[in-house]
Amino acid sequence: MTRLRTIRRFGWAVALVVGCLAIPPAVVHAADHRDGPRITDLNNTPAGALDLNDLYIFVSPVNKDNTVFIQTMSPGAGIVGPGFFFPGAIYELRISNDGNDLNDEIVVQTTFSGPNASGQQRFVITAGPDAMNQTALANGITNGRTVNVRGGGKATAGIFDDPFFFDVNATSRVNRELTLTALGLQTGAPAGSDPTRFFKRPNFPQDFFGGANTLAIIIEVPRFRVQSNRKSPNISAWIRSVADIGDGRGFAQFDRTAIPSINTVVVPLSRTINLEPLPNGLQDQFNFLSPADDIGLRPIAENRLITVFGLPADTANQLANAFLPDVAHFDTTDKSGFPNGRQLKNDVIDTELGLLTNGAVKSDRVNNDSFFRQNFPYIGTPNPVTKVLKNQIQSRMTP
Repeated sequence: MTRLRTIRRFGWAVALVVGCLAIPPAVVHAADHRDGPRITDLNNTPAGALDLNDLYIFVSPVNKDNTVFIQTMSPGAGIVGPGFFFPGAIYELRISNDGNDLNDEIVVQTTFSGPNASGQQRFVITAGPDAMNQTALANGITNGRTVNVRGGGKATAGIFDDPFFFDVNATSRVNRELTLTALGLQTGAPAGSDPTRFFKRPNFPQDFFGGANTLAIIIEVPRFRVQSNRKSPNISAWIRSVADIGDGRGFAQFDRTAIPSINTVVVPLSRTINLEPLPNGLQDQFNFLSPADDIGLRPIAENRLITVFGLPADTANQLANAFLPDVAHFDTTDKSGFPNGRQLKNDVIDTELGLLTNGAVKSDRVNNDSFFRQNFPYIGTPNPVTKVLKNQIQSRMTP
C-alpha cells in the first residue's frame, strides 16, 4: 500500500499523530487535555472540570448490538484538575447519523448538582433532537451504582483512571522544535539536530498519564438508538462543555473535542512548552467554535502541516480535509477500533507517529498502564492518590 493510500485509509488516525506532536510538558497540551492558554490557566479552578480530554466510541465487548460512548474531562482529576463535575454545566454528546457531519440529529446532555458531604453529585442525562428539546433518560449519583437508561442501555459518571497513554514530554519537545523552526525562531538545539531524537534511545520513555485520574461520563445504548435506521450504521460525534464561569461570556461553550489533538497541532499553537507566546495562535478561539466552523480553518491547517511538519501540499490538503470538521466517525457494527471510533486500548500514538514521520518513528515506546474492565463501565477504577503520586502528577502538569 502506498503512503498516500495509507493516509487515506487512516485519515482520522493521521489527525491524531499530528496532534500528538503538540503536547508541551509544562502546559500539558495532551490530546485535548489543557488545549490552549485560557483552559490551561483555569485548570486548577472549578472550571478545570469543563476541560474535555477524550472521546471514546466502541462496540460493547459484551453486546455487539450496543454502542459505548465515554467522555473524559478534568486532567489530573482530584490533584491538578477538579475531582468534581462543574455544577449546573451541560456536558454534551452531539451525534450525527444522516451522513452530514455538520448537522447533529441527537443531542445528549448530562448535568450535575453540587457535591454533597460525601463528595457525590446527582446527575441527570437527557436526550433530544436539539439542545432545547430534551427528554429524561437516566439519573444517578457519581461514583455510585450503574443506572439504567430509559428505552435500553446503562450509564454512570464519576472519577476513573485516565485511559490515555503516551510520552507527552517527548512529543512536546518535538513540537517545540518544529514549530519554532518553522517560525524562524531559535530552538536552542545543536545545529543539525533531528527533532525526532526525543523518541529514541538513550531517552527513556515516560507515560505522562501513568497513575492519573479523570472524570468520565459513560453511556451505553443499543446501536439502533443512535442510527438513522437499522441499515445505516455510520455516525459521527463530538463533545462539548457549556457553562457560565463568570468570565463575562455568560452560559457559553467552554471546550469541545472529538479527534484527539486537533487543537494542539493542526490549529496553530498559541503558546510554547516554555510559555512563550506565539503569533497567530488560534487555540482559545477554536474551543468556542463548532464543527460547522471548521471548514473555514482548513487552509490554515494545511499551511501548518506544510510549514511545520514538512508535508507535501497535496498530502497536507487531504489531511486538513480529514481533520476538519473535528468529529469522530464510527461504524456501529465495526469492532476494529481506531480510526473507527476509538477503543480504550487503542495505541493511537503509535499508529499515527509512523504515518506522520514517514516511518522514522514507529512508536513512542510507551505501553498502556491501565487495567480495563471487560464489563460496563469498561474504563479502569480510579488510582489511589498517594503523596508520592500527588507530587508526581503536580510536577508533570504544573508550569
